[in-house]
Amino acid sequence: MKDVTARLIMAVCLLAISTAAYTETLVGHSTTAATYMPARFTDGGNSLLDALTITEQDPNFSATAFCEAKATTEGLLKTAQCMVTDWKHMPYKRKVEEALNDFSIEPATINGKPVDVKMKLTVSYFCQQATCHGVVSLNDGQLRDKYGLNYVSPQLIIYQDNAVQFNRVRNYEPGLKFSIEIMVDEKGSPGDIDVLMVSPDYKSWVMAIKRHLPREKYIPGIYNAAYTAMPFLYVFWVD
Repeated sequence: MKDVTARLIMAVCLLAISTAAYTETLVGHSTTAATYMPARFTDGGNSLLDALTITEQDPNFSATAFCEAKATTEGLLKTAQCMVTDWKHMPYKRKVEEALNDFSIEPATINGKPVDVKMKLTVSYFCQQATCHGVVSLNDGQLRDKYGLNYVSPQLIIYQDNAVQFNRVRNYEPGLKFSIEIMVDEKGSPGDIDVLMVSPDYKSWVMAIKRHLPREKYIPGIYNAAYTAMPFLYVFWVD
C-alpha cells in the first residue's frame, strides 16, 4: 500500500515538472528550415494524469503499455496500437487501445499548418483498493532512463505515400517481426539506422524498408524546451 502511494505521489510530481517544462516549448522554436510543433495534449503538457478511465477488478493492478497512434489534423488520436511486456496484461492492452482511439489532442504543425503524424505514447496504470490512476506521456518509454518524462519523442509526418507503404508492410504473412531505430536530428531529418531485432528469413524485407526510411520526415524530438536529436523506433509485426 505504501509502495503504491509513493508511486502515485511520484507520478503527480513528474507530471507537474514535465508539464511545466514542456509548456515552455509552446512559445515556439525554429530551425533553419521550419518551425515545428509536435502533437500534444490539449492542456499543453506532455503528460496527463487520469486521462484514461479504465476499470479493473484487481485492487493491486499495475501495468504499462507502449503505444503508437496517428494524431490527425482534426485533433484526434486514431488507429492506436500498443504493446505490453507481460502477456497476462493483454486485456489491458486492448482497453488502452480502445481508450486512446478518438482521444482529443492538439495536432502537430509545421509553420502553423496542421499535419498528420504518427506519435509514441507510454500509458502506465495502477490501482490501490479499487482506486485507479493512469499516467499518459508523449514518449515511447525507451528513452525514459535518459530523459525521465521531460521530453517528447520525434513524430513521423504522415503523407499519403508513406502511409500506404507502411500499411503494406503490416499485411505481410504471419511471423514477421522486427524493429528498426532511426536517429532523427534537431531539424527533423533522418540519419543513422540501426536494426535492433529481426526474425530469420525476413532480412531482405528489412533492407527494403531501410532504403525507404531516409526519405521520411519528422517533427523533431524536444527536451528541455529545445529541439534535440533522438531516435524514432519502428516496430513491425504480424499476428
